[in-house]
Amino acid sequence: MPDLLDGSHRTCLAWTTDAGPTIVPATARFAAWFDGTPGGIGVQVEVAEALPAAPREVVVLVDAGVWWFDLRAVYVRGTLREADAIDRGRQPDSAPASAVAAVVEPTKVTAWHYGLLREAGDAPR
Repeated sequence: MPDLLDGSHRTCLAWTTDAGPTIVPATARFAAWFDGTPGGIGVQVEVAEALPAAPREVVVLVDAGVWWFDLRAVYVRGTLREADAIDRGRQPDSAPASAVAAVVEPTKVTAWHYGLLREAGDAPR
């Protein structure tokens, strides 16, 4: 399912404020860096509107598929960091030219693919 983080699928970025939740369309791709950033991996997100002030806890949700057995998603909860750790020259083609970018350092990652779900202990078919 790594292709879900290649920047070409439906994505949203969400965070909460005292006024309530904010959800904006986004572009996301897997990012790896080796500059001493804790964990060394993350999700680069780009949105056409303003991002919340970093650092802040956010959620990135990427989903794909239309029919039940095609449904798959990646849910990343983490800390939003400033964009200076991003190589802007490698932004996804689908990102708008005026995109605002940042990195989400994951604290929790969940992924699922309904077509591959089965009872625990069942052998793959």
